[in-house]
Amino acid sequence: MVVGLVLTVAVVLRFLVRSPLWLDEAISVSIARLPLRDIPEALRHDGAPPLYYLLLKGWLALPGMSDEGARWLSGILAVLSLPPMAAAGRRLGDRETGRAALLVLASSPFAIYYATEARMYSLLVLLALLAGLLLCRVLEAGRARDVFGLALAVTALMLTHYWSVYPLAAAAGWLAWQWRKGRPRARLALAGLAGGVVGTAPWWPIAIFQLLHTGTPWASYLTVNFALGSLRTIAGGRGDAPVLLQVVYLLLAFLGAFGVRRDSAVELRWPPRGPGALLSGAWVATLVLAGLAGLIFGVGFASRYTSVILPAVLLAVVAGISVLPSIRARTLVLWVTVLLGLVAALPNTWTPRTTAGRVASALNREAKPGDLVVYCPDQLAPAVSRLLKVPLDQITFPPADDLSRVDWLDYRKRIRAAGEPEAFAHRLLGEAGTRDLWLVWAPGYRSFSGQCNDMRIELQKRREDNVTVVPFRRRIVEYSSLVHFPAS
Repeated sequence: MVVGLVLTVAVVLRFLVRSPLWLDEAISVSIARLPLRDIPEALRHDGAPPLYYLLLKGWLALPGMSDEGARWLSGILAVLSLPPMAAAGRRLGDRETGRAALLVLASSPFAIYYATEARMYSLLVLLALLAGLLLCRVLEAGRARDVFGLALAVTALMLTHYWSVYPLAAAAGWLAWQWRKGRPRARLALAGLAGGVVGTAPWWPIAIFQLLHTGTPWASYLTVNFALGSLRTIAGGRGDAPVLLQVVYLLLAFLGAFGVRRDSAVELRWPPRGPGALLSGAWVATLVLAGLAGLIFGVGFASRYTSVILPAVLLAVVAGISVLPSIRARTLVLWVTVLLGLVAALPNTWTPRTTAGRVASALNREAKPGDLVVYCPDQLAPAVSRLLKVPLDQITFPPADDLSRVDWLDYRKRIRAAGEPEAFAHRLLGEAGTRDLWLVWAPGYRSFSGQCNDMRIELQKRREDNVTVVPFRRRIVEYSSLVHFPAS
């Protein structure tokens, strides 16, 4: 009864969100709406692999499906992840462990958050679970169909997000070690991984181009602080409940790696071994490999990328619960973890992710047809421009041909080519002429070094009678301000 109620609440939370689409979601929808033949070229400029966008295209093609309905695909994928998580939990122990794994994923604030976002992260969680289960089956039975299934899962993972390379590389290293230790089925598993990599071969030319020309110019490299921050994100972000949940996750993962149940107590052991240690090791190895790749190739990091190892993290937590010495202790800790997760997830239902809705509403209400709107940086344009109902002239810094997407191709070079913000502001004023000018801007964007603030200051010098219509709300993920510069 209680389990059913919690699962119902958790499923409902995966479809509740009150926010316009933010930048990444708006780009997802824009690319998915393109003709099929144009999607690869659009992704060359975006930097992502194609699988999620192809699924989203099929989803949005359903009759009556709105852009906001794009989020429902992620919610469905998140719900589909629950049975495989239960199966993975049963492999850790028994039916009780399977139920614990099901509830921990169901109540995960990270999983709930990305179930309500039109991005590929719920798909990553599902594929990572399927790949892990297939890997276990290959190691247990070595059937050809399981090897083939593993290859398909690996192909799907790599065509969903490039961060999949890191846990797959960690798994390949562990399997190679197992093979050397005399476990012959590890060779079959390695063959499955290799087959998955080969399966992505048609995409390699675009992937190499993206690595050389797009990357993540908006993100910093993975450091120890960012790695710890990723755990905070997995626990739900800021707030009392997420902080407590982060502590619970860490303690339980530690117990899962180092603890063993002995009668009525838990003993710590060295070296760590068992499923809990293996899961925590996969988690740490993935972060280490991602950090090294960032240093070598200049690839940035965002904590949402860790969705590909979310199952390993949460199963490590479940392994910690399973070593507690009594049913009462395991039940108590499980329900504390579940309730903290649901409480941490609740703000997601009412907290907006972008100020794009407020900015667009103000423009629709106050701007006159033909007014000039400037976005600095251009990353603010996709979420706002799609909501505008008034015919306005729109310009971005750096200049962009398509306001519905961001062209990440050689992005830093494009920013430099746009010139100094003061000179850009002068050109804007000349183009605006006797029209009102509206600036949608935000500071702190990586690669911009204060140019947007400099542009605002220059515009304010030239048109002193200006007013901030929408102020900053910095607690929002994608915040921006709208400043009105009336014609003199």
